[in-house]
Amino acid sequence: MKRFLLLFALGLSASAVRADETDDAATDRLKILFSRARVLASDKIKALKDCALPQTTADNVKAFVVTNRDRLAADITASPHVFIRNEMPTCAATLLRPNSEVRFSVPTCTQTVTDDAMAMKTLVHESVHHFNIGDERFTNDVTDAIAAADNDRNCVSEITMIAAAAEHACALHKGNVLCWGVDTDGQIRVPRLRNPVAIKANGYHTCAKDDEGLACWGLNDMNQTLVPDLNDIKDFAVGAYHSCAVDGGKVKCWGGNWAGQRDVPATLPNALKVALGAEHSCAILDRGASCWGRNPQVTTPSLTQVVEIAAGDNHSCAIDAGRVVCWGDNTRGQNTVPALTEPKQIAVGLYHSCALDRNGVKCWGLNASGQTSVPSLVEPRQVVAGAHFTCALDRAGVKCWGKNDQGQTDVPASLRQL
Repeated sequence: MKRFLLLFALGLSASAVRADETDDAATDRLKILFSRARVLASDKIKALKDCALPQTTADNVKAFVVTNRDRLAADITASPHVFIRNEMPTCAATLLRPNSEVRFSVPTCTQTVTDDAMAMKTLVHESVHHFNIGDERFTNDVTDAIAAADNDRNCVSEITMIAAAAEHACALHKGNVLCWGVDTDGQIRVPRLRNPVAIKANGYHTCAKDDEGLACWGLNDMNQTLVPDLNDIKDFAVGAYHSCAVDGGKVKCWGGNWAGQRDVPATLPNALKVALGAEHSCAILDRGASCWGRNPQVTTPSLTQVVEIAAGDNHSCAIDAGRVVCWGDNTRGQNTVPALTEPKQIAVGLYHSCALDRNGVKCWGLNASGQTSVPSLVEPRQVVAGAHFTCALDRAGVKCWGKNDQGQTDVPASLRQL
């Protein structure tokens, strides 16, 4: 039978196979079915996120899909190489080279391909063959993974930030803030936010930056959630009972002040970032860092190239000139920094500290609740520390460990691929 070149994606419904269907009728139906499926399959692959693949997908299969996603979609869309034939031993066959033709058998396809899903799977299978010559088992694995992918899935790869406080934690996920753990003061009851872009938490309150500025909620016994007028928020931080923001280079603080933790030095130059503990505050400056509040945590060591700073209850840490430096209380070893390779982020809890370096997450200090016993993580990209627990954001979502008396390590299912 004459080859028919598939040219158009038609919006008609696939009909069931009829026992008395002629070859010509079957050919026409297959042309319509595969032309529609070509568009559906290409659109699905172009929009495919790696987290949408089944959780059981092997790493090599996932890597192939991610690497070749655009090429597969383009190959399926191009489709001048797709023909309907009267006789073939299988429903579809390819010449096993990129951009080669895919030939569809009228008799076999009418028996095996009766809907869009099967037509899409057939097209994907043959397109995968174009880039994976000869390995039928691997081609089947890739095809099955793409067919089972759910692009509407609540992908954990869209978690952009996490935060941890005394006994609660939060995550910024797909433009929404979700919190869990203790809720004695409303610290996990997120108010209406408009496109939040950052979250911070400490003590028993939480703050988030959104299109309308800075919003804080939770414990307010010292006015720590009453945000003053801010015009140009560059950074913000949350302490145990106070909060601060870098507003146009100037640090503004509000809330508890029994130790002078919100008394910003009048001579403080423009600040880049801030970090807050229980009774002290710190800021990264153009050169070095400065802290204020209760000693000994405000007596900073010599710092010249600070890129990151974190403050805990009675100690602080900074990444300075490619190394982690900690100061203040060291009764639990929280300032005794282990060997690290190219540290890029730090976190400080009540009596423990953590760092994210080239090799993953390392924690040190008090481990009475397992807060420094780092579990297996897959490509971690952030670590945060609560009072006696720790959380990390990795390729599989959010994972928390340590003390769990208030549900602070019970990560919601939507934030973790199990």
